[in-house]
Amino acid sequence: MLIQGVLVLVQNPRSAINRSFFFWEFAVFVWLMAMGVTYLSRDEGLAVILSQVGFLGVMFIPISTYAFSVYFNADKKQLPIVFIGLFVTTILALFIHTDLIGAGVYQYKWGYYIRLGSLGYTTLALYLLFVPLFLRNYYYRHKAAPANQKKWHFFNFLVGGMAFIAATDFLPAYGVSLPFPPIGFVFVGVFASLMGYFILRHQLTDIKIVFGRTVGYVLMTLFLLLIYGTIYYLIGPKNRSGWEVFLEAIVFTSLLYVFGFIKSLSQRVVDELFFKDKVQFEKMTSCFIVDV
Repeated sequence: MLIQGVLVLVQNPRSAINRSFFFWEFAVFVWLMAMGVTYLSRDEGLAVILSQVGFLGVMFIPISTYAFSVYFNADKKQLPIVFIGLFVTTILALFIHTDLIGAGVYQYKWGYYIRLGSLGYTTLALYLLFVPLFLRNYYYRHKAAPANQKKWHFFNFLVGGMAFIAATDFLPAYGVSLPFPPIGFVFVGVFASLMGYFILRHQLTDIKIVFGRTVGYVLMTLFLLLIYGTIYYLIGPKNRSGWEVFLEAIVFTSLLYVFGFIKSLSQRVVDELFFKDKVQFEKMTSCFIVDV
């Protein structure tokens, strides 16, 4: 999921569709990785932390999926709903480490699973709220699609609806025992892969460029992790484990990318406000630039 999201993002970071797709894939990645490791954990304390991280991804899946459908349908009138939903989800996410949401874990035959508190119902409510909105956008996209793409869009609409069967993954969080781990990831994975293929298939001009950029980002990230991991190991207390040093390096490297994105975004805002002539000139000259 993460690699697929990165592949789409580096193809065109300025595209709202690509950015929203990465946001959605990243939320799914956090959910699957943390919950998957929770199943394998043998330590209840570690399982509590991992399950809370995983559910943090779950909380952002409804709004990120809906946001992607809004950009995919090119309906900017729905953006206020996206922003309100993102704000509400972020506020709720602040309670993930409290008994109101992350109240502990259940232990089933197949592993640990998060035990939700009273506010856990709000995430389920967000699913039920954004499901019809999400399906509405895909239905209208299907209706407006060219004749040669209608079947694909209709199939995508059906698979997208099935993806929300993943809401059944809430059952173990409320003490409903299942004989096997929740399988909602199967439907989400199929739908995400279809959308990733569609974006790559219909928007890419040269897949080599995408893979080249992806490899470049991966190598740069590993290089930064090596540098900052070494620094933290040398200047930190000697009793820290390698896992703690690795986590600190990951957090710091992630913040570098986040602050880099914020800097780029703020620079564009400043240019639009104070250097409109320069921005318009660059847009005009870009029409005459041809990649060789």
